Amino acid sequence: MMLRAKVPPKVIPVYLEGFDDVMPENRGFPKFLPRLGSKIRVTFGDPSGITRDAGSIIQEWKSKSQTSGDQSKSDPEAEVRIALTDVLQRAVQRLGDKVTGKQ
Repeated sequence: MMLRAKVPPKVIPVYLEGFDDVMPENRGFPKFLPRLGSKIRVTFGDPSGITRDAGSIIQEWKSKSQTSGDQSKSDPEAEVRIALTDVLQRAVQRLGDKVTGKQ
């Protein structure tokens, strides 16, 4: 979706914590019910850096694909999807490190 957008979308990193307490893997019967009383924390990060980085990757890919016209690869979008995923994962990891005090 990001690659097809006319204007690169604003990307907001979101860090979630507490799900291991709500639905731990080793919980007993009934496994499908959450553990009540546990807290879930949702933290939203600053979209400016990640939006800028993702937008740069997309713009660079669009300009390369328009000028080269090379269709030799079976999936020409694979490299840009990998680069975008890397940017997104690093942003969420940085936010998580900040929230948990690992930074």
